[in-house]
Amino acid sequence: MGNGAFAKVIWAKQLLSGPQNPEKIRYFTRMVHSYNIIYPELDRPWNYYFNDAFMDLESNIDHVMELPQMVDHPEALFTPLFIKGILDESDTIFLRVLMENQIEGWPAQASIYFFRASEDKIWNSTQTHLAAQAIENKGGTVKQKVFIGEDHKSMIGPFEEQVLKQVYYE
Repeated sequence: MGNGAFAKVIWAKQLLSGPQNPEKIRYFTRMVHSYNIIYPELDRPWNYYFNDAFMDLESNIDHVMELPQMVDHPEALFTPLFIKGILDESDTIFLRVLMENQIEGWPAQASIYFFRASEDKIWNSTQTHLAAQAIENKGGTVKQKVFIGEDHKSMIGPFEEQVLKQVYYE
C-alpha cells in the first residue's frame, strides 16, 4: 500500500483542527464528496459541508484541485456545523462512514508492505504507524519502506518499482 489516510477519524479531526497544507484539504474535500455520493445516509446538501463561497465545486468536483493556495484553513472551506460535528463527534453518521473506511486492524493472512515518502507533506508517518500497529496487534506482519528524499508525487515511480519487485521476486 502507498501512504494514505488509514486512520481516517484521527486524520479528519487533525485536518479540521487548524491550518493545514492545502493539498491535504483538497484530498479531504474529494473524500467528503465521494462519501456523500456513495453512502445514502450521507446524501446531504452541499451547503451542509461547504461554505457558500465554494458552492460551485458541487457541479465539478474536479475543480477542487484548483482551490486557491490560501485555502489552508479548514474553516475557509467547511461549514462550522460540519467541523463541529467531526471534532465533538456529534456527526455520528459521518464518523461511522470514516470508521468503515479505515485501514487498521485487518487480520492479515499475508505480509503487508507500507510504502511512504520521507518528504510527503500530505500524509505523515503517524497514519502508517497506526495502521501497521493495529494490523500487528491482530497477528499480521507488516513491513515498511520509506523513500528517502521523495514527496507525495515523486514517490510514484519508486513505489511502482518496489511493488513489482515484491510481486515478482519475493
